Amino acid sequence: MKRLFIITCALFVLTPYPPTVSAFELDTSVRVVRDLFGTSHEPGSAVEPGLNVELLTRFYSVLSDQFALVVQGERHTVTGNTLLSRIHVSEGVFDFGVGASLGILNSLATPAVPGFTALLRTNIGETVFVQAELIESLGGSGASYGQVDARAGFGVYNAEVVVFYDNRRAARQGDAVIRRTVSRYGTTVDVFKSGVPYGLNFMLAWRTESMEDGSTVDSLMGVTGGAGLSYQLNDALRIGLDFSTDIFLIGTGNLTGASLNSPFTYQAGAFVRYSALND
Repeated sequence: MKRLFIITCALFVLTPYPPTVSAFELDTSVRVVRDLFGTSHEPGSAVEPGLNVELLTRFYSVLSDQFALVVQGERHTVTGNTLLSRIHVSEGVFDFGVGASLGILNSLATPAVPGFTALLRTNIGETVFVQAELIESLGGSGASYGQVDARAGFGVYNAEVVVFYDNRRAARQGDAVIRRTVSRYGTTVDVFKSGVPYGLNFMLAWRTESMEDGSTVDSLMGVTGGAGLSYQLNDALRIGLDFSTDIFLIGTGNLTGASLNSPFTYQAGAFVRYSALND
C-alpha cells in the first residue's frame, strides 16, 4: 500500500510541466445535491435525505501537437474527494490518456488512497465520437472509489446527441464496510446555433442506486430528467446553469414498499469555462 502511494505521488510530481499555457481550458463547477441517503446513511435505517455540495475543477493544457495534460480535482457525493493527473497522446483519430488518481481525506483510517485513470477516445469524421474513461483505486477496501464513464455522440443540424453510461462506486468503513453504487443509462441533447451565444441542454436517464453492508441492501431505481442553459460571454468565457430531478423513483431491495420520506432528489449547478484552445 505504501509503495502504491509513493508511485502515485511520483506520477503527480513528475508529470511534465507544459512548455506553454497559451492553449488551455479551465472548467470550474459547483453543484447542490439533495441526496436521498444523506451523508451518513446506514443500510436498514430510515431514509433521511440531506444536502451535499459537489465541486469540480478541471485543467486541460496542450503540450504539443500530440501531447496534452489533464489535472482535475473533484468532491462528489459518492466518490468523495479525488485528484487525478493524466497525460494524453493523440495519434490520428485516437486519443489515449493514462495517469494517477488519489482519494484524499475520505476516511480517517485511510486518508490517502492511490489509484489510476485511463481514457480512450476516437473521432469518426467530424461529427461522431466514442469515448470511455476509467478511474479506479488500488487497495484500501475500506475507502475505495471507482468511476466508469462511456459515451458515444454524433452531430446533427444545430445539435449534438450523446448516449451514455456512467457508474460511480465507493466504500467506507463503519461497523462494517458499506458500499455505495450509482449508475445511469441515458442520453443528452445539446442544442446550439452558429453566431448565437445561447445554448440549451436536455438530459433523460434511467438511474439505479444501492447501499449495502454485506447483509442488508437499500436500493432504488427511477427516471431522472434535466435541462441546462449556457451563455457565451466572449470568445473565451462561457457560463451556464443546469437543474435535474427525479421524474419517478421507487424503492427496491430492503426499500421495497417503504415510504421514502419525500424521496425526490435534485441537483442544481453552475459552471464557468475559460477556453484559450487554438481552433
